[in-house]
Amino acid sequence: MKISKMLVAGLFCGTLLLFGCGKDVSTDEFVIHNSEDVAGMETDVEDDESSATTEYIGTLSHGVSWAADEKDYSFTYKGGMLEIPYTTAGSGICTSVGFLVYVNGVPQPYMIKDTEEQYKYMHMIEGGENQEVGFTISFIPVVGRAGDKVSLRIDSIANPSFIPDMVNTFDYGMSHNAIEANYDILFQENAEKMPEVEDDLCLLKTVCKESTEIDKGEMEYITGETKPDLETYVYNDLKIDGDSMLLDRKSDILGKDKVHVTYLMMGHPGVKYRICFYLNHQLLTDELGEVYELELATGKMSILEFDMDVSQVADASFYAVAVPVNAEDYPDDVISTMKYPSIHLYRGEN
Repeated sequence: MKISKMLVAGLFCGTLLLFGCGKDVSTDEFVIHNSEDVAGMETDVEDDESSATTEYIGTLSHGVSWAADEKDYSFTYKGGMLEIPYTTAGSGICTSVGFLVYVNGVPQPYMIKDTEEQYKYMHMIEGGENQEVGFTISFIPVVGRAGDKVSLRIDSIANPSFIPDMVNTFDYGMSHNAIEANYDILFQENAEKMPEVEDDLCLLKTVCKESTEIDKGEMEYITGETKPDLETYVYNDLKIDGDSMLLDRKSDILGKDKVHVTYLMMGHPGVKYRICFYLNHQLLTDELGEVYELELATGKMSILEFDMDVSQVADASFYAVAVPVNAEDYPDDVISTMKYPSIHLYRGEN
């Protein structure tokens, strides 16, 4: 079995550092050490005085299980169901992992073959410590016509069922972090009609988007820099009732039936993203079921805003995922899916 574009993440407490990105025709490996110190791990750094203690959180890997005779490491859609043989393995908090799937940036409901689970936007895979779990992702693509070549993006969400209890835990820590695998689908036939899916929540009202001049103060707050690189990097933020969730990733909705959400992006001109919002990993929609798209432009801030019905929400995870749809237009730049850190919506005490 050959696993292509296998993503490997080692999660430890502390500051996010990214080491070693090895690539060849069949493999992408990303090793993430989140640590103030890296004691006990094999690295190229010796005698680092900061390497004292490390709290272990977990590891995660996932990728396609390619057949031995696979040559181009892409999928061909010939009609009917598309089946993606997949493998994941985790330890620590990552023995439980959820997967979100996107076809050309559009959220893709799918089934897990040979189970009783129906079409959903996220399925959670449970495994043992360092246990490799194989399964098959099955779906009819939501978009695609004969002759198209589109991206298939599979994003893992670590420890998806975790929500802070506001007694012993007050933030998500490394839970709900996302790691992405990216493949291509070549369409020989038009995508067939998807069956009806009831795994979404129609909670978004009066959705609108606009493009405004970048505010210098807001830019510095979001990027942490006075002169950020807005030509090759992308930055985003999410506000609830005008308050940025960048630092304080929780919002008390006591006494509220709705909240106003503002999602904004700035950076790499010309890149287009499709934006998806989730509540407890269920896709959020408006009455029309629209897929919301933002295009970045020089000197502009792209904004998507709406009211969200929270009258029935008591304790939930809320987040946004921005999926690029024209990354291939910029082969020299790293343009990938951006998941905003999960926000805890809760109702505090009176």
